[in-house]
Amino acid sequence: MRHFLIEAMLAEDWKFGDIWWTQCSPSVGNEFRGRRPTVILRNNQLQRREGGGVITVAAMSSYKETRGPYDFLIPQTSRNGLRMPTLLKVEYIMSYDPARFLKKIGELEEEWIERLQEYLQTHFGLSRER
Repeated sequence: MRHFLIEAMLAEDWKFGDIWWTQCSPSVGNEFRGRRPTVILRNNQLQRREGGGVITVAAMSSYKETRGPYDFLIPQTSRNGLRMPTLLKVEYIMSYDPARFLKKIGELEEEWIERLQEYLQTHFGLSRER
């Protein structure tokens, strides 16, 4: 049964900006723990070419007291499916096996996708001009 579920999840069209409930435990040190929303960072074209593999995400947290200088406070909307305003912890980038992804919640609005892409270019020292 488990093998069938993983195959179904691998067939899912993971999109940049999708929000998924993800099982982040077990974890080590300062990594996020437990079940939490995460935002898919994986390139859509890469997914279509390679299929499965690991899925790269940024963690989300409802604990607003830990807001860092680069975190985005994402408001609750029907499109993103969040239960409350939630921090997108853009510095907490992790890659997980698809088996850790429990359920798609929603997707970020275009404004937040653009801001996230800009942040990632800065974080990784990438330039749009090549």
